[in-house]
Amino acid sequence: SVGGFGVTVRCRQCPNPLGYSVTSHSVPVPSHSVPPPTAPPPHTCHATAPVHVLCQCCVKPMPSRTSLLASGLINPNNIPKQSCDICSRNFCHLYWGCDKPGGCSGCLKPLKLFEFPAASLTPTLILDNIYESEILSNWMTANSLSLPDVFNVCLTKLTSGDFSLTDIALPNGTDSSVCLPCAIKVFKDLAYQYRSAIPSDQLPTHVTARPNCYWGNKCRTQHSRPHHARNFSHICLQTRFT
Repeated sequence: SVGGFGVTVRCRQCPNPLGYSVTSHSVPVPSHSVPPPTAPPPHTCHATAPVHVLCQCCVKPMPSRTSLLASGLINPNNIPKQSCDICSRNFCHLYWGCDKPGGCSGCLKPLKLFEFPAASLTPTLILDNIYESEILSNWMTANSLSLPDVFNVCLTKLTSGDFSLTDIALPNGTDSSVCLPCAIKVFKDLAYQYRSAIPSDQLPTHVTARPNCYWGNKCRTQHSRPHHARNFSHICLQTRFT
């Protein structure tokens, strides 16, 4: 039904005509959304006291299966993930397919399956520093490497223990189910280590000749002053006040 605040959207597994509903500015399901990897598990919400969570991508309700999982009444292997293993926010793609207006490329999926938008991510991949990111981008071009190539190497080195994550825990390694913002956070963390590992003799002299910023990779000025970002290296650790 349509009201003054948008379109009323019901949970797909609530009994009709009853069921939980929210008011959302939604449009019909886009044909170019990525389908879920499996069919949604059979379930019918409680008619009078349903428990729901909202997908943070399409902002539509889905049944919360957390209480049943906690009670041991159902096998957790039979219920697709509904929340990110890093931030714990809820997403419905793995459960039954997200129908976000405009399309969804998979708002929750295993880390190893993510594909990143090169045009929007590459300019800020390294420390959100445009110049340091450009250095890596130019090196990738010179070595015929794509963003997926770099991501796959990063995941391989994470699995082998050569790379590690800062303040991020992946309970199931690269099979952990994560959302796009968290996947980008992981990739940026790993990409910095990838960039740090590039031998100096593979980089231009104007890059390697720069002095290190004594705030290192923690520097805040690198984000606001292009001149500083260009003239000092931030692929280093903080040396001041440590």
